[in-house]
Amino acid sequence: MPIPKDHYLTEEPMVKLWEGGPSLSLFYDYDQLRDNKLGGMTDQQKASWFTARIEMIFLGPLREVFAIPPPPAFHHLMAKSASPPRSFSIALMATMLSGVEALGSFLRPDLCRPQYRFDNKGMFKAFLEKYMPNWSNQSLPQGNPPLNEFLWVNFRNGIAHGFQISGCGSLEFLEDKPFNWTGEIVQVCPIHFFQDLDAGVKTYSADLSQDPCILKPFIERFAYVYPS
Repeated sequence: MPIPKDHYLTEEPMVKLWEGGPSLSLFYDYDQLRDNKLGGMTDQQKASWFTARIEMIFLGPLREVFAIPPPPAFHHLMAKSASPPRSFSIALMATMLSGVEALGSFLRPDLCRPQYRFDNKGMFKAFLEKYMPNWSNQSLPQGNPPLNEFLWVNFRNGIAHGFQISGCGSLEFLEDKPFNWTGEIVQVCPIHFFQDLDAGVKTYSADLSQDPCILKPFIERFAYVYPS
C-alpha cells in the first residue's frame, strides 16, 4: 500500500559525536540492532551517545515548547477556548516526571535489582535530590508530605494511574516561583520544573565526563537498557 504524501516520514538523523567517530542516529534500533555500533564504544562514548539522545528525544523538544516568549505551538496546544479545548500541560508534566524517574535509574541502578522490586520512587527521588534540589526535600505546610514525595504520589502516580493530579495539587504557570502553597492547593509550575530539569541533566552530563563514581553506575544501567 503506497504511503500518502502527507504521511509523517522524516529523514534518519546522522550526527558525529567525536572526532573520527561514526555517524549516529541516536536511535537504538538503528545504531545497535541494525548497525552494531554501540558495542565498540568506550564508556565515555556511551555517555556521550546517551546525553545526545536525551537532548534529541526529550530535552530539545521540551525546550522548544517552553521557550520564552512562548512559541505559536504553545498557544495552539493550550487553546482552552477552542472547540474542543486543548490543554497539554498535564501530558508534558507526565513526560518530565517519567524522565526524572528514568534518569534516576542510571544514577541508582542498584534500585533496579530484583531485591528492590524496582524501587521507582527511590530512583525518582535520587535524581531530584542530587540534580534538582529545589524539588527534593522542601517542606509543605498543613501536614502535607515533603515536596518530592508529593510530586511522586500526587503528580507522577496521579497522572500515570488516573489522568489527574490527585489530592490538593495542581499545575499553574507561575511567574516568580517554582511552586506555591495557596493555603489549599500545592501549585507547581511546569516551566520552572523543566528549567531545573534541563539544568540538572546538564550537570549530570558533565559529571558523567568527569566523575568515575557517577560514570560507573551509569554504565551498569546502560548495559541493561541498551545491550550490545
